[in-house]
Amino acid sequence: MIQPAIILTILLQLPICYGEEKDISRLEVISKAIGNNCNTLNDAAALITIGTFESAWCADVGSGKKKGGNGLGYWQIEPASNRVKPFVGITLEDITHAAGEALWIWHHSFQCGSSISSRFTAYAGLKCIKWSGANKRVKFYNWAYWQLNKNS
Repeated sequence: MIQPAIILTILLQLPICYGEEKDISRLEVISKAIGNNCNTLNDAAALITIGTFESAWCADVGSGKKKGGNGLGYWQIEPASNRVKPFVGITLEDITHAAGEALWIWHHSFQCGSSISSRFTAYAGLKCIKWSGANKRVKFYNWAYWQLNKNS
């Protein structure tokens, strides 16, 4: 398990979702959910990166009040992913479950290759094409990993 306080340190450095105020208690719950699911810094960096890019940690997306795209929740899990719902919610239990489902998808995102860039492309559900969004995610992932490692 990765310590939630280390994850929270990263989430607190990120911009606030447009129209929202910084809700530290909600970010603490998200941090616990990620920490509860992750045994490696790599996994935690991946979940932090995916959530940051897929939902910007917007409360309305995480709760299911608004959709961030075709997927649901902080990690934008596609309903056709054959994973167990719920992917949205505001409780620690709901968010922990969604984080676990997102992590399962991440662990199985090798359709486009084994590089981190290829895995982000696969997670996004894109065909195995060169996608500029993957490079941005890799840069953020590397930063998040560095932050986790620095504070561990």
